[in-house]
Amino acid sequence: MTVKTASVDTREEQRDAHLRSPDFFDAETYPDMMYKITRVDGSGSDYTIAGELTIKNITHEVTLQAEVTGPVTDPWGATRLGLSAAGKLNREDYDPKWNVVTEAGGLLVGGEVKLNIEAEFVQAAS
Repeated sequence: MTVKTASVDTREEQRDAHLRSPDFFDAETYPDMMYKITRVDGSGSDYTIAGELTIKNITHEVTLQAEVTGPVTDPWGATRLGLSAAGKLNREDYDPKWNVVTEAGGLLVGGEVKLNIEAEFVQAAS
Protein backbone atom coordinates (compact mmCIF):
# COMPACT_ATOMS: atom_id res chain seq x y z
CA MET A 1 0.00 0.00 0.00
CA THR A 2 1.29 3.45 -0.90
CA VAL A 3 0.00 6.72 0.55
CA LYS A 4 0.92 10.15 -0.78
CA THR A 5 2.41 12.16 2.11
CA ALA A 6 0.94 15.34 0.62
CA SER A 7 -2.54 13.84 1.12
CA VAL A 8 -2.43 14.26 4.91
CA ASP A 9 -5.67 15.88 6.02
CA THR A 10 -6.45 16.69 9.65
CA ARG A 11 -9.09 19.27 8.66
CA GLU A 12 -6.76 22.03 9.90
CA GLU A 13 -4.88 23.57 6.94
CA GLN A 14 -2.10 25.19 8.99
CA ARG A 15 -1.38 21.92 10.80
CA ASP A 16 -1.55 19.97 7.51
CA ALA A 17 0.99 22.31 5.91
CA HIS A 18 3.31 21.81 8.91
CA LEU A 19 2.92 18.01 8.71
CA ARG A 20 3.83 18.10 5.00
CA SER A 21 6.92 20.23 5.73
CA PRO A 22 10.48 18.96 6.36
CA ASP A 23 9.69 19.03 10.12
CA PHE A 24 7.55 15.90 9.68
CA PHE A 25 6.82 14.05 6.38
CA ASP A 26 8.86 16.30 4.05
CA ALA A 27 6.34 15.59 1.29
CA GLU A 28 8.37 17.30 -1.44
CA THR A 29 11.43 15.12 -0.87
CA TYR A 30 9.54 11.95 0.18
CA PRO A 31 6.21 11.96 -1.68
CA ASP A 32 5.22 8.41 -0.65
CA MET A 33 4.97 6.35 2.51
CA MET A 34 4.59 2.62 2.01
CA TYR A 35 3.44 -0.42 3.96
CA LYS A 36 4.52 -3.82 2.61
CA ILE A 37 2.92 -6.86 4.25
CA THR A 38 5.51 -9.49 5.14
CA ARG A 39 3.44 -11.95 7.20
CA VAL A 40 -0.21 -12.69 8.00
CA ASP A 41 -1.18 -15.02 10.85
CA GLY A 42 -4.65 -15.98 11.99
CA SER A 43 -7.85 -17.53 10.76
CA GLY A 44 -11.55 -16.86 10.51
CA SER A 45 -11.98 -13.12 10.91
CA ASP A 46 -9.05 -12.29 13.26
CA TYR A 47 -5.53 -11.73 11.94
CA THR A 48 -2.15 -10.34 12.89
CA ILE A 49 -0.53 -8.51 9.99
CA ALA A 50 3.21 -7.78 10.11
CA GLY A 51 4.76 -5.46 7.61
CA GLU A 52 7.44 -2.94 6.81
CA LEU A 53 6.40 0.71 7.08
CA THR A 54 8.63 3.11 5.16
CA ILE A 55 8.46 6.85 5.84
CA LYS A 56 11.22 9.20 4.60
CA ASN A 57 13.15 6.16 3.30
CA ILE A 58 13.31 4.77 6.86
CA THR A 59 11.78 1.31 7.32
CA HIS A 60 10.59 -0.41 10.51
CA GLU A 61 8.29 -3.34 11.18
CA VAL A 62 4.76 -2.40 12.24
CA THR A 63 2.28 -5.04 13.41
CA LEU A 64 -1.48 -4.61 13.09
CA GLN A 65 -4.33 -6.51 14.73
CA ALA A 66 -7.02 -6.93 12.09
CA GLU A 67 -10.57 -8.12 11.69
CA VAL A 68 -11.93 -9.07 8.27
CA THR A 69 -15.64 -9.02 7.46
CA GLY A 70 -17.28 -10.54 4.43
CA PRO A 71 -17.16 -11.27 1.66
CA VAL A 72 -20.61 -9.91 0.89
CA THR A 73 -22.39 -9.14 -2.34
CA ASP A 74 -23.61 -5.53 -2.51
CA PRO A 75 -26.92 -4.50 -4.11
CA TRP A 76 -25.13 -3.95 -7.46
CA GLY A 77 -23.63 -7.45 -7.55
CA ALA A 78 -20.07 -6.53 -6.56
CA THR A 79 -18.19 -8.62 -4.00
CA ARG A 80 -16.88 -6.60 -1.04
CA LEU A 81 -14.57 -7.33 1.87
CA GLY A 82 -14.09 -5.14 4.94
CA LEU A 83 -10.95 -4.68 7.03
CA SER A 84 -10.54 -3.01 10.42
CA ALA A 85 -6.97 -2.85 11.74
CA ALA A 86 -5.19 -1.20 14.65
CA GLY A 87 -1.59 -0.84 15.74
CA LYS A 88 0.95 1.69 16.92
CA LEU A 89 4.37 3.02 16.04
CA ASN A 90 7.02 5.24 17.56
CA ARG A 91 7.21 8.42 15.49
CA GLU A 92 10.82 9.01 16.60
CA ASP A 93 11.77 5.94 14.54
CA TYR A 94 11.06 8.02 11.41
CA ASP A 95 13.30 11.02 12.13
CA PRO A 96 10.87 13.84 12.91
CA LYS A 97 12.62 17.20 13.06
CA TRP A 98 10.15 19.11 15.24
CA ASN A 99 8.97 19.10 18.82
CA VAL A 100 8.59 21.62 21.62
CA VAL A 101 9.36 21.24 25.30
CA THR A 102 6.45 22.48 27.41
CA GLU A 103 6.81 24.63 30.53
CA ALA A 104 6.35 21.48 32.63
CA GLY A 105 9.30 19.84 30.84
CA GLY A 106 7.34 17.36 28.72
CA LEU A 107 7.20 17.18 24.96
CA LEU A 108 4.32 18.78 23.08
CA VAL A 109 4.11 15.88 20.58
CA GLY A 110 4.28 12.38 22.02
CA GLY A 111 6.28 9.54 20.54
CA GLU A 112 3.51 6.98 20.20
CA VAL A 113 1.21 7.17 17.18
CA LYS A 114 -1.92 5.00 17.22
CA LEU A 115 -3.02 3.62 13.87
CA ASN A 116 -6.66 2.87 13.05
CA ILE A 117 -7.47 1.66 9.57
CA GLU A 118 -10.91 1.08 8.08
CA ALA A 119 -10.85 -0.19 4.51
CA GLU A 120 -13.21 -1.76 2.03
CA PHE A 121 -12.11 -3.79 -0.96
CA VAL A 122 -14.18 -4.42 -4.07
CA GLN A 123 -13.38 -7.33 -6.35
CA ALA A 124 -12.58 -6.17 -9.86
CA ALA A 125 -15.02 -7.24 -12.56
CA SER A 126 -13.70 -10.04 -14.72
